[in-house]
Amino acid sequence: MPTAQPTRLGFQIIYDGPSLREGLMDTRDLAPALLALSNLVEQINHRLSHDNPPVHLHFRAAKRGSLTINLDLQTTAASADAMPLFAGTDTSTLSRILDILWDGGHTLGLFQLLKFLGGQAPQETERTSMSSVQVSNAFGSTVRTSPLVLQLATDARIKQDVARVVRPLEREGITSFVVRRQVGEAAAPVPITEDDVPAFAVQATDSGPTEDTSTTLLQIVRPDLSDATPRWEVTDGTSKFNARVTDESFAERVRTREVTFGHNDAIRAELTRRQYRTDRGALRTEYGISRVLNHYPGGVPSAQLPLFEE
Repeated sequence: MPTAQPTRLGFQIIYDGPSLREGLMDTRDLAPALLALSNLVEQINHRLSHDNPPVHLHFRAAKRGSLTINLDLQTTAASADAMPLFAGTDTSTLSRILDILWDGGHTLGLFQLLKFLGGQAPQETERTSMSSVQVSNAFGSTVRTSPLVLQLATDARIKQDVARVVRPLEREGITSFVVRRQVGEAAAPVPITEDDVPAFAVQATDSGPTEDTSTTLLQIVRPDLSDATPRWEVTDGTSKFNARVTDESFAERVRTREVTFGHNDAIRAELTRRQYRTDRGALRTEYGISRVLNHYPGGVPSAQLPLFEE
């Protein structure tokens, strides 16, 4: 079987400013920016379709003047028999990645949308078609972008990569950054400038986990009688959730049938709630029952001694 030939689409990124006239930039600034751009390309390709073949960012030699970096998006398709039924051509996929990254013609790309939002969340969004959504910013202006670009612009990890790409603009003498779609083509009309850098700042948040413990009444919805660390479904009267039972003493009583459960049984317990953020910035909450203080068969009576008390 002949080896599949890679498909390439060339483009340029251009950092400009007085300190770049000799075409030199500190690699400690440039390398993280290029790695972040590579991450963005891979994420966008994956969001377009999980079936797309991998897309890699390749560096090509450039010239002096400003710091113009020639890059290639490159992908190698699988054999025709293995191609997804509705997959686009390799070239169209690479072109769409650039549309999403910088400018889709009639809709803003990722960098331009984040610049438009000015570091704040979208105020209003309205879907105008299958491929377009209208976005309002905190300053009362509106633009059109694609639903995927809007999704990317609210993804914490994506925003961190974008911030790394524009970070060289924080250096004195580096004043602008632009993605030029084709080598030799006129630069994009709206570059990112040093004045735009605050719009790309990722708000510092306390991303470390938080944990608190309180004594509360819980009704048992579904006990877990497995030998492993049990995870019970319980309710606090407001919502249902799963909680790991780490009280080994009580778990042993359940395993030996010293304690059995019936309809509407409740417990008074020390409930630990732990909140943390995932790598993508999503908030997660986990619950644990660290100590069972009382067990109330049939529910919590107005006046009744508990089955046991510790």
